[in-house]
Amino acid sequence: MVLMIQKFVHKPVLLNECIQYLNIKRDGIYLDGTLGGAGHSIKIAEKLSDKRNANWN
Repeated sequence: MVLMIQKFVHKPVLLNECIQYLNIKRDGIYLDGTLGGAGHSIKIAEKLSDKRNANWN
């Protein structure tokens, strides 16, 4: 028996549209409660101030 493990590849859907319409504030607080590879969360975190981004892990 051969067990094949596939690498998980995530491609965010409508990423640019979501980021545009969220109108992200640099000092805002955001929670991404979706399932996936964190593509949206990463883009949101890139727009936050260093103060808000300090706890990103």
